[in-house]
Amino acid sequence: QSTPYAKWDDIAVIIKPILGKHGFALWFKNEREGDQVIVHTVLSHSAGHREETTMRLPLDLSGSKNNVQGVGSSTSYG
Repeated sequence: QSTPYAKWDDIAVIIKPILGKHGFALWFKNEREGDQVIVHTVLSHSAGHREETTMRLPLDLSGSKNNVQGVGSSTSYG
């Protein structure tokens, strides 16, 4: 199935070397709390500065997804 947007894996291949060249690192930490997926994003610089953000998402149970698929879908969007 074709999607109208770029996948994170494809984006990461392009941006991570550029970020690294300029001293930046980007990573994600995911967790689950009840019926929500929590995605923490951290952008840090080798000089010591870092920015963090958190996004809470409901499980994506659209279509015929089960809970496991809903977690995966919400994590991908997050």
